[in-house]
Amino acid sequence: MPLEVVGEIFKACLPADITKLDLTNATSLDTIGAPLILSALWANICLRLPPLDNNIQSPLLVLAKNWIERSQECPLSINLCLLNDSQNARELIKLINEYSSRWTYFKYTGDPKFFPHFISDTSNTSQLHTLSLSSPPMWSPTLMIFNDGSVPLRPKCLQLHTVRSLRMVNISWSGLTELRIYSDLPVAMCLEALRIAPNLIRCTLKARDTEGVVLDHFAMPASPLLHANVVELTLITNIYSDIFSHLICPAVEKLAIHTLYEHDIIPMDLLIGFIQRSQCSIFSLSLKGAMLTTAHIDMLINAMPMLCHLDMDLEPDFPTRHFFSLLKEGGSQPQYLSDLQLLTISLRDDRFDFNLLRLVLRDIQNNMSFFRTNLRTLKFVIDKNRMIHGDRNILRHLSSLAQEGMQLDVLDLQTTITMYFRVVILIFPIRPLA
Repeated sequence: MPLEVVGEIFKACLPADITKLDLTNATSLDTIGAPLILSALWANICLRLPPLDNNIQSPLLVLAKNWIERSQECPLSINLCLLNDSQNARELIKLINEYSSRWTYFKYTGDPKFFPHFISDTSNTSQLHTLSLSSPPMWSPTLMIFNDGSVPLRPKCLQLHTVRSLRMVNISWSGLTELRIYSDLPVAMCLEALRIAPNLIRCTLKARDTEGVVLDHFAMPASPLLHANVVELTLITNIYSDIFSHLICPAVEKLAIHTLYEHDIIPMDLLIGFIQRSQCSIFSLSLKGAMLTTAHIDMLINAMPMLCHLDMDLEPDFPTRHFFSLLKEGGSQPQYLSDLQLLTISLRDDRFDFNLLRLVLRDIQNNMSFFRTNLRTLKFVIDKNRMIHGDRNILRHLSSLAQEGMQLDVLDLQTTITMYFRVVILIFPIRPLA
């Protein structure tokens, strides 16, 4: 490790006023000065370094050039933030562009006027896997005309944050295999991204009927857009009808539909129509914000007979007994969820019948053939605050489950909303893997 780096670490461990420490008396030594006593090596390094309260100013351009030269032929991972327009900023971009054939990861945050200045070199080689572009809200986006003759970047994965137009990005769309849009773009613009990137395999789209700044407009396609290669599709939106009725994805195997706002509700009829029209074989489904009825459950299961992983919320009116009866008996069609291996349920209401859950799990424990499925794990995600401050019967149920040998794990999970909850996750192994 370079001495200057060690020195900075050492400096961070020092107290605000080192002159007040009695280094000969360990009992009176502030604990923050412990490195001085515990490590003679640290003390020797400190004595040999220049005074730590002196700052050495070095131009950014010089640092960047030295860093790139030291990297020799290694792939480059660059995280660049430019908050003002200056000659140094333009020279830095020019310097970095000279080594674009060695980029593997490039993230830029700042004024969108610089977007078109990031271009590939004239060689045909490219190692760029991920390109991430973000423009803070403080900047007023404008459309740019790319320089004639410029070579667009060729990333495999593109991430767009707060970008208001696809035309702000100078890339080769045909080479993309992964697209993540977190910019609240209109649905028509998201569909346009799918159209111009026909080789996508994984795609996340955050779309809404935006009232923000939209720089250009695309018309909705006259007929449904067919994308033949997307395998993993995540939609975060509040405009469901436009997406579900204008998109067909026959290759989708992993589908996630999440509401944009907490109180939105996914229209299940439209979602089921999208799945049936796509005629896709879905193995993994995640629904956040779906108001499921008994009929919806039956239709979903019919549309996805090969489902292996299911992740969903339990809303207040969720037909819990009907759902568990399908798991146990299969209803009128024994093939219902016969391939299901992992079931994750988020409990969002105090009225959930925990007594039913306890009885179901006890039957599982006593009878390994309780389910007709290949279910290996049941996972329940529960708001800890709701449990601790709610009905004491809930705690009794959980305690009895633990006494019966069930496994209880407490973890911290981040929700899809900009909030954090401490949750309890109960993981119940159903039967050992072969």
